[in-house]
Amino acid sequence: MVMMPLFFASSALYPLSIMPAWLRVVARGNPLTYEVHGMRQLLLGVSTGGTLWLDFLFVGAFFAVVAAIAAKLYPRAIL
Repeated sequence: MVMMPLFFASSALYPLSIMPAWLRVVARGNPLTYEVHGMRQLLLGVSTGGTLWLDFLFVGAFFAVVAAIAAKLYPRAIL
């Protein structure tokens, strides 16, 4: 339920340049877009714009924010 919309709204299937404007805005906030771009640049040497450090920064920041929220919301175990 979460992965399919993230996958659809990323640049994994088609480039950002041919997306409609509203979907391009959604894709810019999608961490999977940056992950796919970074993997393409590292594995294939193909860059579709942007820099590799920005991809790592965005994915790392997203992970840190989501991990902090999950740690805060996870109920404490009673020992």
